[in-house]
Amino acid sequence: MDEAEILPVAGPATLTIFVSMDRPGSIAMARDGARAFVECLPFDVGREAADSVALVVSELVTNALRHAGGSCVLSLAALPDAVEVAVGDSSLVRPQWRISDRVGGGGFGWPMVHRLARSVTVTGRAGGGKTVRAVVPCGAGRTASDSSRTAPTARRRAWWTAARV
Repeated sequence: MDEAEILPVAGPATLTIFVSMDRPGSIAMARDGARAFVECLPFDVGREAADSVALVVSELVTNALRHAGGSCVLSLAALPDAVEVAVGDSSLVRPQWRISDRVGGGGFGWPMVHRLARSVTVTGRAGGGKTVRAVVPCGAGRTASDSSRTAPTARRRAWWTAARV
């Protein structure tokens, strides 16, 4: 089998991706993985919610790579009306609110994550480090009316194939 198939599953839908600065394009891969995950859900979350999930993933993964040692684990989980984005890293330092700097850049992501998410939590991990969780609202958990919603598109098949390598 040359391509990975994406099939609907019974039970909660989840996806976990290891992200590292050693792998070029890893932030884009995490963002694309989040989009593919949302597209495969058995209900239509809507474009705005899908964009919000991708943006939250991009911000949390970027911050973890920049501030926590260059690697992290991204986990996505489908809830009835939301997607939980969780990013675990090895740093004990919690994300900080700071004044946005339009000249030097930075300081925009953490407030944006809080605006897009229904809830944001930071918890310590048993083995050290922390996990940042953001629950992004995504529609009302409507079931797709046509079966094409769960059929893998060429874009999704390409992402899953690349992710397996």
